[in-house]
Amino acid sequence: MLEVASKFVCSAISRNFDANNPSTLLGAALEAHKKLKTREIKEIEINGDTIFRKPVTTLSALHLGKNNGHIVHAGDSSIYRLRNANLELLTKPLEPKLQAIGGAHKKKPPEEKTFGVQRGDVYLLCTDGVTGNEPWRALTDEEIKRALVKTAS
Repeated sequence: MLEVASKFVCSAISRNFDANNPSTLLGAALEAHKKLKTREIKEIEINGDTIFRKPVTTLSALHLGKNNGHIVHAGDSSIYRLRNANLELLTKPLEPKLQAIGGAHKKKPPEEKTFGVQRGDVYLLCTDGVTGNEPWRALTDEEIKRALVKTAS
């Protein structure tokens, strides 16, 4: 179900986002959210009854311009920035039951954030499975910082 919703949102954003107008990122995400809420996906059949669910996904989208960056975010996947050895969490992670794209219940819509960009900034978009074989283990800020410093160098 998550895969269907994720593909739908990625496709909707790629069709509707204009890199020359970064504010279209939020509009594309909101339009995908609105359309996904009207869809249902067959999940399983039990004793001849078909169970349908509304598809839902989280979103972390980042656009970097020359001087400014734009984030559109919904759910629990975080975006970090490493700048001059300082690690900063750019998004406020919320549980998908509170904020997501699509879904059956009223959820807080995606949020947009604009921020300054400097040469040498390094960004990390966290998604499910970022810890490899230990998906249940959250990375500490120090582990994230160490990985980003290693990558940046």
